[in-house]
Amino acid sequence: MKHKNTLRLFIAFTVFTLIAAFMPITSKATGTQTAEQASAQLVQLSDEAAGTGTPLYTDADAVMIAKVIYNEARGIPSDTEKACIVWVILNRVDAGYADTISGVVTARYQFAYNARTPVWDELLSLSYDVLGRWAKEKQGQTDVGRVLPKDYLWYTGNGVHNLFRNSYSGKWHWNYSLPSPYTS
Repeated sequence: MKHKNTLRLFIAFTVFTLIAAFMPITSKATGTQTAEQASAQLVQLSDEAAGTGTPLYTDADAVMIAKVIYNEARGIPSDTEKACIVWVILNRVDAGYADTISGVVTARYQFAYNARTPVWDELLSLSYDVLGRWAKEKQGQTDVGRVLPKDYLWYTGNGVHNLFRNSYSGKWHWNYSLPSPYTS
C-alpha cells in the first residue's frame, strides 16, 4: 500500500510539473515569462562562482516555495513580507541547514509545506523572483533586492503577520528597513 501511495504521489507531481511548465508566470522584476523561459534563466544563473555549473534551484524548488508561501502567508497582502519567507528558506540553505532548498522546506516541523497545496500564479511568480535575486547574489551582485538580512533564519506568526528573527527566540523582530523592490 505504501508503494502505491508513493507511486501515485510521484505521478501526480510529474503531471503537475508538466502542466506548470507551460503556465505563464509573471514577475515584477522580469515581466511575463513562461516556466520554460525561467528554467533557461536558471541555467544561466547556475553556481558559476563555485565552478559547479549546477543550477542553484529547479522549477520544483520554486513550486515548493510557492506552496510554503500559500500555507504560511496567503492572507498577508504584503509581497515584501511574503518574500521574507522565501529569504528565510534561502538563508537556511546558505547556513547549511540542508544542501538543497527541498531539504530545508521539507525538514520536519519547520515550514508548512504540503505537496497537495495549490499553487497560485502570483506566489509562483514571487518565488521565481526571489530565487532569481538569490542566484544573482550568489554570483557576486550586490543590491539585488534582498528584503531580509542573511542572519534571519526564523519567524513566527501572530495571526496577522509573520515576525522574522535572527535568533530562535526573543522579542525583537525585523523592522523591514531594507529597501523593497515590491510595491506592497
